[in-house]
Amino acid sequence: MSFWDGSFFNDYVPDLNEEPPVEYLYDMIDLNSEPNADVGFESQASYAQQNDYWFVYPDSKQSKPEETYEEKPADSNINWETKEKFMSEEALLRWVKSRALDNGHIVVKRRTKKSKTTGSVIKVWLMCDRGGEHNSIAIFRRSGNKKIGCPFQLIGLYNEVRESWKLQVINDNHNHEPAQILEGHPYVRRFTQEEQDMVENLTEQHMDPRNILSSIKKHTPTNVSISRDVYNLQQKMKKKKKFGDTSMQVLENLLYSQRYFTIPGMILKQTSCKTFSSVIKNRIASGVHFRTY
Repeated sequence: MSFWDGSFFNDYVPDLNEEPPVEYLYDMIDLNSEPNADVGFESQASYAQQNDYWFVYPDSKQSKPEETYEEKPADSNINWETKEKFMSEEALLRWVKSRALDNGHIVVKRRTKKSKTTGSVIKVWLMCDRGGEHNSIAIFRRSGNKKIGCPFQLIGLYNEVRESWKLQVINDNHNHEPAQILEGHPYVRRFTQEEQDMVENLTEQHMDPRNILSSIKKHTPTNVSISRDVYNLQQKMKKKKKFGDTSMQVLENLLYSQRYFTIPGMILKQTSCKTFSSVIKNRIASGVHFRTY
């Protein structure tokens, strides 16, 4: 048996030019023929409609039109018309904000107008905290906003003759539903002056911010502040205390207030005159210069 005479393949030499027998189980598609109307785009769209699927074709009439969200004005159940006279601007704001808050809305001060003669406020505009438009100047940071152009607007007018305030209703409708959770509105989470003093006193006692918030909520059950508000207030107080001072000056003032004195390489607390003088003598004897505060 030799390789060249073909006996090496057991008397069978395959023909490489011969097409292998293949049975096709599908019909041949003629690309030159006209497309079948039964399997066109229209039938696909119809089949898609029956199965709740929508295909958008450029020239198809079966595509679903794009839906746009439109906010509808919500009816306000609050009757803001009142003949009550308020003796001060604070009384007017307190009455409006309290009544709006009871119904799930937050009213804030938009702007004021002062008298040219006395310099006191004679007109104040009130709006919903979701009114106006948000003008973001952020470039690298995406942030959401709650302003959706709510048309709610009230005006407080001061009568110089009667020395009282009255409320004028411009638009008492909102384009959104009342708030269910007030924690999402920073204006409501603001601390009162009494609560700010409480945060400052508890911070000086080295109390944890979480415990500070718990103490405030026990003292004022209607408070809706969160832990982040306590952190922000603490940072604001720290900046106020060290305003105009460098970090080293702040440290030196703190050491002085706690009766500490510094020696190169050491920070010691002055416990008694005897201890203080003995440390000084030892340091002077060793030739070390130091300064006290």
